[in-house]
Amino acid sequence: MTDVGVAPAVAETAERAVLGAMLIEMAAATKALRRLDFGDFYVEAHRDIFLAMEAILAGGPGARIDMVLVGEHLRGEGKLERVGGMEALAE
Repeated sequence: MTDVGVAPAVAETAERAVLGAMLIEMAAATKALRRLDFGDFYVEAHRDIFLAMEAILAGGPGARIDMVLVGEHLRGEGKLERVGGMEALAE
């Protein structure tokens, strides 16, 4: 049974922390990709960023992510400005 009118729990700061850790530390990215799905992110921009990271790392062994690669991937999909631009990735 669902509660009508009750908003889902949102932890925007926690979502940003996970994405930031993924950008900084490859081990964090690997662990997050094993345990999380894009649907675990409530903020649409965070979903887009997570999916971009996932796509880049699906490139095979040796694939790495960083702010520039994620930004370029999002730009190629026409989503960079929607997520807040490179500034949002740098936060």
